[in-house]
Amino acid sequence: MVQPNTLLESLVTTCRQFDALPSQVTYATVELDGDGEHSDVSLPLIEFTVDDIERNRRRNTDRVGVTYNDDGSESGYIYAEWYDARIVASVETVPQMDHTHRDLAEQLRKTLYRHDVHGPGLALPDPQNPTETITGVSEFVTDTVTPANDFGSSPTRRAQTIGIDVAFVHEYTSADLGIAYDVLRNVDVEVNE
Repeated sequence: MVQPNTLLESLVTTCRQFDALPSQVTYATVELDGDGEHSDVSLPLIEFTVDDIERNRRRNTDRVGVTYNDDGSESGYIYAEWYDARIVASVETVPQMDHTHRDLAEQLRKTLYRHDVHGPGLALPDPQNPTETITGVSEFVTDTVTPANDFGSSPTRRAQTIGIDVAFVHEYTSADLGIAYDVLRNVDVEVNE
């Protein structure tokens, strides 16, 4: 089952697993408030956030399978919802740091390219069990890189954002939705000759 938060945590996990990024990088999966609650976050920072998520309605049904009880009888259904998400990775530094925002953005793109469908297309790691992968991600594409500098702050913040498009499916069962169906256990048939 894939949720947007699972995707964000998976991106952090893949960054930590791959040696391209320095260990000093701070990762965030929520939009940080630099002047308030998150004012103590240290740079360099890579912040993953969901910019947009849209349900893909090009499919003709959401019911995709059947569940079975311990007796092997049908007990419910499996439903799937397909989504297209836009994730933004923001790389932030300040001048005179060991790593520039451009260097970190390049290292991040290299890390993420391992999962890109136009590259090796490796499955994303499961953040709960990093030796396993998450299923349900059908497309992962890194595309735009945009400067996002803040020259009005002191010190000046240097940043680049990287756009990531992800297509994924989230599945539910009848039981997940609190729906129970009656199960036919025995049928007595009387045959008249």
